[in-house]
Amino acid sequence: MANFLFSSELRKRDLFDMKRLRSAWEEHLAGADHSWLLYRVLTTELWHRLYIDRFEAQSFAPRTQAVPLRRSA
Repeated sequence: MANFLFSSELRKRDLFDMKRLRSAWEEHLAGADHSWLLYRVLTTELWHRLYIDRFEAQSFAPRTQAVPLRRSA
């Protein structure tokens, strides 16, 4: 889970206060319940990877020309 919460992709998005996130993570590991906060950050990051990053990658992908189908006589 930490690999998503502290990934370079998440930092580049600049959506969350990374110092507060790190603090919440460390407090959570020490026994405080920050599961709801961590869950929201994690699901936001996963959603962004699935629906934003993939869409942007597909939008700029080069298109191939269509090849006409041969008609049978």
